[in-house]
Amino acid sequence: MIDPTNELWGRRYACRWVKKMTEAQKHIRQYLAKIGRRGGSASRRELTKSHARQMVAIREMKRAAIKAGKSWPPRDRKLLKLT
Repeated sequence: MIDPTNELWGRRYACRWVKKMTEAQKHIRQYLAKIGRRGGSASRRELTKSHARQMVAIREMKRAAIKAGKSWPPRDRKLLKLT
């Protein structure tokens, strides 16, 4: 329970044993922040209509195979044909 009569209530606790960052550490931190900012945008891809249709077809084939009691993925990849 928080005691508002406590003199430290509402203040941030500072760690006195934490050392200041060196210049090299600051540069590394800035570099990692830069990578993090662009990471999501670099890994995004655009999904074409044809690729999306192929993904749906594979998903439907998987459902049908599992429902029929067959193994998925098929042992012979040549049997997996998309139109």
